[in-house]
Amino acid sequence: MSSNRLEKFTVKKISREQLKGAQYNPRKISKSAAKKLRDSLRSYGMLQPIVWNQRTGNIVGGHQRVDAMDTLLKKKDYELTVAVVDLEEQEEVKASIVMNNPSVMGEWNTDLLAEIKIDFPEIDFDTDLGFDRYDIDLIFADTELEEDIFQEQKPVKDEIEKMREIDAIKQAKKEHREKSKMENESGESHQIEKDDYMVTFVFPNNDEKWDFMRRIREKTSERYVKHTKLYDIQDGTLIAYGGVVE
Repeated sequence: MSSNRLEKFTVKKISREQLKGAQYNPRKISKSAAKKLRDSLRSYGMLQPIVWNQRTGNIVGGHQRVDAMDTLLKKKDYELTVAVVDLEEQEEVKASIVMNNPSVMGEWNTDLLAEIKIDFPEIDFDTDLGFDRYDIDLIFADTELEEDIFQEQKPVKDEIEKMREIDAIKQAKKEHREKSKMENESGESHQIEKDDYMVTFVFPNNDEKWDFMRRIREKTSERYVKHTKLYDIQDGTLIAYGGVVE
């Protein structure tokens, strides 16, 4: 069997003290996600090695897993198996970012995930697989499986209230157009206003849209979003696409 020229690493055991966290590492993790990672390590163990650059001593891939191991093992030093690479600093930075970049990773096949839920009903998509409410909304939006997968169902009265709000918006639009038309015909107005209280956001792709909807905590399938959703509850600033409007 011929060697694989794409494998640019060797595997060996080293001491935890030899690993340094990369100062430039832009990745972060929430408390809830960190807990899910620790739970995963408890259940399945470490299933892939940490990537370590022997030239700089930096972790190239696996910062969060190392932190989780530190917490679980409750030791300052221990032995672990790593994938050893030898990279210049700039190449290390590029490799580290690409390894963690969602844009170069695959996407979920929702049909196959649905089949997994059907074939293995005992698997809990929350506690076993680490999906949160937003993940389920995003992956299984507009499917009958959405609420079955994630047991925390929204109260029916909330859905009824949302439908009432949508109907109220539609009715307000209709009344506004009719009033503007009548004023224009009677000479009271010289211009028919059209939906002057509504705006449509257009995103370059679905990923950008999903990211925006996640930040305002709305389903990606939602078609009507009240303007109050765009305000940061903590300080009252307006959340804009890509930042905050003062």
